[in-house]
Amino acid sequence: MTPTETSEETPSPARRITLMVAGLALLAGSFAFAVPRRADIAASLAPPMVLDVPTEMPGMEPPEAAETGEAAETGHAAGGMSAPPRPETVSPEVPAETPGDIPPAAPEAAALDGAASGEVLQVLTRPIAVDTSTFQVGKARVKLTGIEAPPAERRCELAGGGSWPCGAKARTALRGWLRARSIRCEVPTNFADSQSLTESSCTLDNKDIGAWLVENGWAKAAAGSRYEEAEAKARTARLGLWGDGS
Repeated sequence: MTPTETSEETPSPARRITLMVAGLALLAGSFAFAVPRRADIAASLAPPMVLDVPTEMPGMEPPEAAETGEAAETGHAAGGMSAPPRPETVSPEVPAETPGDIPPAAPEAAALDGAASGEVLQVLTRPIAVDTSTFQVGKARVKLTGIEAPPAERRCELAGGGSWPCGAKARTALRGWLRARSIRCEVPTNFADSQSLTESSCTLDNKDIGAWLVENGWAKAAAGSRYEEAEAKARTARLGLWGDGS
């Protein structure tokens, strides 16, 4: 055997460096695999975490006490014993009013004169002046109060002799002023459908019809009525009935 055949081949420096790098890489891979495994094993061996949660809250009745109370009530009911009744709230007794204690109701102010007798202010349409103091409305009639008017056939004497149809002229003057306009009078509610005669004061365009007749001399004021002063002025001025009919 020659020396060349029996001697072992010595690796070169470059090969030795390559083998060292490969060994280090293999060692690093084994370490990387072993670390997460160890962490998983440690987590599995660690004791479980227990949270301390309070069983009672401030201001709340313990569940045991509530259950005990319910059981007590149930036990009473099962044994034929009823639970003690809860006290009832009794309101203070108000003494009953006697008829003498009740104050009288305040009287309602009447909107119109004559309301207590069933008469109300109504608008009467298409009135017809029968004479100077009477209007025909439907089947009924209304006569003005507070005045004395001449009938339609009345004739008035003249100072120099003779007479003139003062009643007819007075009615004509009233019809000319009225002109079939509606008037307002205090009459019963079913006045227009009745065949009654009602005495009342009436207005036309907010003017008292009786006052208009007396002021223009076509009617006299009834004794003690509110038209006496108006009659005195018509006499002085010689209006209407106080004139000569001209």
